[in-house]
Amino acid sequence: MSFANVFFYRSRSAFLLMPLFIGILALTAVGFGTPASAQENKKPPVSVIAYPVESETVPQTLELLGLLQAKQSVEIRSTVTETVLTLPFTEGQKIARGEVIAELNKQEELAELKQAGIIAAEAKRQYQRAKNLKGRGNITEATIDELKAQWLSAEAEIAIIEARVQDRTLRAPFDGQLGFKQVHPGALVNNNTLITTLDSTEQMYLDLQIPDRYIEQIRLGQQIAVKLDGGTLYHGEIHVINPRIDPQSLLLQVRALVKNPNGLLKSGMQVAAQLNLGSERQLLVPETAILMQGEKNFIYLINPEEGESKSFSVHKQPVELGKRYRDRVQILKGVADGDTVISQGIFKVSPKSRVRIKAYQQQQPLTELLRGKPLSVPGGKSAAEN
Repeated sequence: MSFANVFFYRSRSAFLLMPLFIGILALTAVGFGTPASAQENKKPPVSVIAYPVESETVPQTLELLGLLQAKQSVEIRSTVTETVLTLPFTEGQKIARGEVIAELNKQEELAELKQAGIIAAEAKRQYQRAKNLKGRGNITEATIDELKAQWLSAEAEIAIIEARVQDRTLRAPFDGQLGFKQVHPGALVNNNTLITTLDSTEQMYLDLQIPDRYIEQIRLGQQIAVKLDGGTLYHGEIHVINPRIDPQSLLLQVRALVKNPNGLLKSGMQVAAQLNLGSERQLLVPETAILMQGEKNFIYLINPEEGESKSFSVHKQPVELGKRYRDRVQILKGVADGDTVISQGIFKVSPKSRVRIKAYQQQQPLTELLRGKPLSVPGGKSAAEN
């Protein structure tokens, strides 16, 4: 075949294939020219879990720091100068009112008491003998009065010595728990030596400082909760409200009485407390409904549509958050009572997506969820759980 024939054959083949190439280019151009929104609408709806927003009754609390002290507390000190005989207790022991804490040497006082008893008995005998002689006229009334005075004076001396004997036996003034031994048997103590401490720990005082702006919300008997770092929760109530406010700090001092059944609360401890201030209605949504982007927070609202549509459009709505409660967040702005939001599946949708509601999320009422436990923490921190 000549060169001319070959050239003619190839040119004719290219000419015949040209319409096919033009068609492919046209279809490609049509595909690339389709708007993104049209492509989005052609996608199947995204399955999500929805949450119908409604206001809830939320308990309100005030977070405070308080100082614990025993309801009753005393230092057991000697009131005389004497030698310690025995300390019949174990450090940390619980003791009942009237039980012996320390015995001091009292041999001298017991001897004096015995002698005083003999003197008083003789004085009484002399007085009674004089009374019997009065009728015979052998004794004057003045003598009888003098003998009576001597007898009563001897009886008073017995009472004085008995008191000195009692001073040498130190007893618990109330039920409580003893502290460390500060002396030991054989030690010489004076009239101000510390023997040990005694604290009544079944109930504890909790002193709190409350800003004066809350004064209208504070009342006697108001419930308060105390929680230790380990998770143990204690309950109490306002016991005393100071009639004065500190003019410098503008703080109101109140004292709560907290039950301490296991004895873990100790005098001098600083603890976190929550004061129940009542309740208010708030709009809450699950935490999983919040989309955080930088410093902003958003939520996906499901737009209501007329008819029996099986899919819905969505709207990305900026929101302002308030307090956090367990797994829920307060919405201050951006959502209204009656709105429906996406609670699960927010990362699968975009503002132009259509969604299908797979199910509606059910939430336990917050008042039941928080019953008997510490509540919210201002500033967006989650409340501690027991």
